[in-house]
Amino acid sequence: VASVPRVETNLRQDMEAHRLLLTPTSQLGGRKQEVAKALHHKGALLFSKEDYNGAERYLRRALELDATIPDHHLRLGWTLFCNKALTAERRINEARELIERAVAMDPYHAEARYSLACYWRDLGNPDNYRRELEAAARGKPRHAKAEKELEALKERENRAQDAERRFAEAKAAEKKKFGIGRLFGLD
Repeated sequence: VASVPRVETNLRQDMEAHRLLLTPTSQLGGRKQEVAKALHHKGALLFSKEDYNGAERYLRRALELDATIPDHHLRLGWTLFCNKALTAERRINEARELIERAVAMDPYHAEARYSLACYWRDLGNPDNYRRELEAAARGKPRHAKAEKELEALKERENRAQDAERRFAEAKAAEKKKFGIGRLFGLD
């Protein structure tokens, strides 16, 4: 019985969000930012449920109403990037454009930098991945996931350098051991 009011509340909130989604901009008056915030929240909720198409509708409308908020660009960009049902070109290009716009609006936005790092990681660009991870780790607020991934990246690089050094040493030792001079007693 206790869940019935909650279900009714959720249904009412869903209906209100849908009504706001469909309300013409001219009828919103001075409430554009307030409505954009509500639509952004609804889009984020749909994203968390992996309803990327629904999330895109709400987030796109939020961005249309208030394009001054970096999070609106970021969330819509990341939603598009996660939506595997979209064409690869649209998914990759539009997502990148939106996420980069969020970064341009706030260069110290740690979540935007981290999202851009993940974008580059998934596209197989390690140099841009590292650069954006470093920027996210320096961002505000500090980004713990970025710091953790950066530390793991450095650890992998150190292991690779150690392996290369050991291989070069072993190769040099092998060459010295079996050099041509050794065969003829010249070493």
